[in-house]
Amino acid sequence: MLRLSGIGCLFILCVLVGNYYARSYEREYKKLTLVCDMLFDIKSYISYESMTFGEMIKCLRNNAHYSDMVFLSYERGISEIKNTVITNIENSPVFRDKEYNERLLRSFRLLGTSDKQTQLDLISGCFYYFEGQAEIMRGQLSAKKRLYKCLGLAGGALVSVILL
Repeated sequence: MLRLSGIGCLFILCVLVGNYYARSYEREYKKLTLVCDMLFDIKSYISYESMTFGEMIKCLRNNAHYSDMVFLSYERGISEIKNTVITNIENSPVFRDKEYNERLLRSFRLLGTSDKQTQLDLISGCFYYFEGQAEIMRGQLSAKKRLYKCLGLAGGALVSVILL
């Protein structure tokens, strides 16, 4: 009886691991779309309102839509906001994919260092890159979620059969 309970627990654990990976893929997609929204807002802040980097970060931080973006938090004065945001991105990456994090980090490093048009071009390039990646991810989302769930279920079944 105890053996069957253990096998049942392993089966459930495998299914839960599959569900975890399915949800993590979905969370990655949601973060990608959130970064696209944030870049669009930054572009409008620069082009229409001519905000400085610190003012943009304050507006983004006060927007409830971006509450999941941990790197927007800062505790120091306004003069050190850029360094704090860059350090936050370096210390706690937003995405699992290293290339996404590097591109986001590079765009935040270059913001506020050149003229308005160059900054707009930089943000547009990043926006289109992340938007393209989000489109690719959206196309794969349902298949990947189903795959991870099925792998968890199949792995649990396989472990159960082997242990029986």
